[in-house]
Amino acid sequence: MRDWLWLAFSRHALIPLLVVETVLVLAYLLSANTVTDRNSRYLQSTALEELSYSSDSYAVYLNAKLTSINNDIRVFGDAVTYALENTQGAQAQLQLEDLQLSAEGVLHNPVDRGGAAIFYPQPQPGQERLLEHVERIQAVEPLMKSLVKHNALVEQVYFNQYDSFNFIYPYFDVVEQYPPDVDVQDFAFFYLADPEHNPSRGVQWTQVYLDPAGKGWLTTATYPIYVKGEFIGAVGFDITIRDLIAEVESVQLPWEGFAMLVDAEQNVIALSEVGSERLGLSALPTELTAGPVSQELNQASQHNLQSYPSFRPLVRALQAYQGVQQYDLNRTPMMVGWSTIATTKWKLLTLVDEATLFAQTQRLDREMLNVVYWMIAGLVVFYILFFIYIRQRARAFSGVLEDATQRLSERIQQIERGDYTAKPKLETELDEVNHLGQQVESMASVLEVLVEQLSTNEQRLSIALKSYGDLVLDYRADDARLWQLEPLWNWLGYSGMPDQLRVVDFSKYIHPEDLQQVKLAEVLDAGQGFDVEFRMRCRDERWLWLHVRSKGVVADHNQVLTVSNIEQRKQSELHLQRAKDTVEQASRTQTQFLAAVVSELQPPLAAIETLAKHYQQQEIAVRSQFLQRLIDHMLQQSVVANDEPLSAVQRMSFTQVVEPALQWVAPLAEDANCEISVVEAQCSDFYADAELLGQVLTHVLFHAIKFSPQPARMYLSCSNEEDSVQMDIRVDSATDQGVEFQAVEWEGRLGVQLCRRWMQLMQGDLLVSSTVDQGVMFTLKLQRA
Repeated sequence: MRDWLWLAFSRHALIPLLVVETVLVLAYLLSANTVTDRNSRYLQSTALEELSYSSDSYAVYLNAKLTSINNDIRVFGDAVTYALENTQGAQAQLQLEDLQLSAEGVLHNPVDRGGAAIFYPQPQPGQERLLEHVERIQAVEPLMKSLVKHNALVEQVYFNQYDSFNFIYPYFDVVEQYPPDVDVQDFAFFYLADPEHNPSRGVQWTQVYLDPAGKGWLTTATYPIYVKGEFIGAVGFDITIRDLIAEVESVQLPWEGFAMLVDAEQNVIALSEVGSERLGLSALPTELTAGPVSQELNQASQHNLQSYPSFRPLVRALQAYQGVQQYDLNRTPMMVGWSTIATTKWKLLTLVDEATLFAQTQRLDREMLNVVYWMIAGLVVFYILFFIYIRQRARAFSGVLEDATQRLSERIQQIERGDYTAKPKLETELDEVNHLGQQVESMASVLEVLVEQLSTNEQRLSIALKSYGDLVLDYRADDARLWQLEPLWNWLGYSGMPDQLRVVDFSKYIHPEDLQQVKLAEVLDAGQGFDVEFRMRCRDERWLWLHVRSKGVVADHNQVLTVSNIEQRKQSELHLQRAKDTVEQASRTQTQFLAAVVSELQPPLAAIETLAKHYQQQEIAVRSQFLQRLIDHMLQQSVVANDEPLSAVQRMSFTQVVEPALQWVAPLAEDANCEISVVEAQCSDFYADAELLGQVLTHVLFHAIKFSPQPARMYLSCSNEEDSVQMDIRVDSATDQGVEFQAVEWEGRLGVQLCRRWMQLMQGDLLVSSTVDQGVMFTLKLQRA
């Protein structure tokens, strides 16, 4: 009661005041947030414009420098080509005494005279050193000095020939630096210039790699050299990563921004140490590596942006020529602008950390939040004091109500326990509570009468169900269990079983075949009425038929199920069905036998009567023997009717069956002017009853000759199928009308069905088909041996 009064005061007095104060604070917060948001968007827009301008301007600057390098290397390449092709012009005399052969057979100049270094390894078998090229190439030495002197980015200039002859400036000890068996064709600064990789003969730029000349990590601009139309080598300008990083660090950006240079494959070419730390990338290698370099060593994968998942959205955006965007790089929000260097297709990126960009704005935002916190603290203190005062007032008023409600609660508990007789007086100072007590006593009197009636009805229902021999089960949906199972367990012969069981566990006692149809759990969950019959397993492993019914949900998704024992009824039904099946089977067997005898006796007897007038006594005897054999097999129809397996099945060949059958029907075929041809065919042996298969084949040939319009031709053939042997008897009719007549006649004859049944007993089949063009086709299929 005290809490109820407290809630009433809070809902109608305190909460409205709190809402008003909260709205004022939220209005202040909203205005402050709006100002901060607009400042942030303005700074963001300014930063994007600055990044775009910086990336564009510095990209133009670097593009001019790299374009100058492209132009210079073309000039140097033309000078080298001219020097190698010019055999008549004035050239510097090669001082042979300046060149020496090392122990490994390398031709080199061991003394630095302020010029270029010469490295000419031992030629391959079948090749010779082109010493005239060594002599002619010295003509470009002054140009090489000038290029290195007047271009700050160019670290060294060189010419590489296909046989690994290297002419490089500035001078260094090539024998100590180069391996004696070095092959320049394995390095990108050479093979990127060959016709296969550079068919346009333009300037190519390599990825970052470790310089075999000992200058550390660098990138190279390479240009092909063709002498008289034949590719012989390449010239190159080396630019160290250290110089490119210096160029990138010279980019001045506000908000402590920095720049980064990547190539077309998103490999980082230049990035300062500060940028590496902020982006979480490995620092680019700049130091020299001791020892010779015998094979190409490119930058590791950790310097490729595609290796970092957080950089992949940026990598996809870099497909555009230029742009500005916001990305989370190394879990840090960054503003990124980029522009493409047209000469090399490299990308110059300018990056600014958003935390630095919005530092001033965030400081102002924190100061405004501090003001809000003080306002909220003041409101909290005020409302705490106000709530204490209101709670004291509510406590005094609630004491009056608590005593009345306590006594009323005790009376209701007595009614719950079934004590309807005790009627204490509920007199309080509140008229409303007194009236409520009178209503409770009236309700107790009504409940007492209803409980007595319900108990009487339950007793009557239980007696009625027991008189019919039925059981009653309760299903409770809250735990999916069946209750009051003890009588059912007694029916099934079990003892000590629980009185309640889950439906899933109860279903385990239902016969598997019935379980698929009944689906008791689904029916009970549906909550609808049902009427099902199923078998349950008894203790002695017998199955007892039960009839279970339900009218659906009674209350709270619970159901009442009635169970009847219908075992005797099911046994009576089973006996009646078996007796009915026996009578029907006997009737079908008798009918088939009589129909077969009548159908098969008429044609042979008619044939004998007709032929007896024209042939001698010997031919009549032959037909009589055929008729006798046919009648004998008809008398064996009991095997067909009873589906008894044949015991005389043996392995046979096509010839063993066809020749006796043709001998039997030869006289009839001659009289009917019917020509029978056996098509040569190779087929496997098969399994069949020799006597029964001979009768089927003779029967088919006999009737085909008898009922085919004259003259007619018959073709016998045999072929192999996947797991069977197929014998075909094709009858060519003299007219289309005859064909149609034979098809209809044969499909309606019982003899065909009888022969088909004989074939099925031998695990085979008999098929009849006809067309106007092909005639009638009899197909006998047998199990392949």
